[in-house]
Amino acid sequence: MSRCLLTLLVFAAAARNAVGWRSEGSAVVSRRDFGSKQIWRLSDDAISELHKCSGTGRLDCVHKVMRRRGASEEAWRFYRRTGWFLSDLKDLGGRVGLASLVNPWSANENEQPAIVGGKPAVVYPENVKVSPDSDAGFQAIRAEFPALLFWKPSPEFESNTITAEGESLVFRYRLLDGCHACAVRGWARVEFVFGPDGTYRRAKLLGVVRP
Repeated sequence: MSRCLLTLLVFAAAARNAVGWRSEGSAVVSRRDFGSKQIWRLSDDAISELHKCSGTGRLDCVHKVMRRRGASEEAWRFYRRTGWFLSDLKDLGGRVGLASLVNPWSANENEQPAIVGGKPAVVYPENVKVSPDSDAGFQAIRAEFPALLFWKPSPEFESNTITAEGESLVFRYRLLDGCHACAVRGWARVEFVFGPDGTYRRAKLLGVVRP
């Protein structure tokens, strides 16, 4: 067998092994891009130290805090790649998984969900491009509460479905009475749809429900 052919076979095997989810010990990991080694659960002391990182030396400061507080280099690279710390990773049984992200510097919501392991590698539900404005349920609630606000940050994961056509994840977004700290007047249910190979296709509004 030629050296060139052997090299191609090795790369093909590596590509096959890089697809899908598996378990190492008690942790479920993505073999493509994400895994348990990238998880770093921030302690109160770590958060306090990170709050001191600012200016042009912020990245170097963050790296030093992470090293000092037990984070792996994989966790550091995840932060460099996304700007978030990976605090948890959940296997959903399909091509994509559900990640919990933390940003201790965020003014409103320090924790966010993310859909990882597909194409693109990270999909952020807080960046959803749908609007509930034309939904009859949203309009009915807004008739009672004119300042009703569709709050995108930190939606709540509701469920996922896997079929031969791909998989979908549903998140619930708060409908707030005018401000972040105001009362929740309802929920907007949004579905994120992925193809069988994990390619992100679209997000769509499923409807609005009351508390």
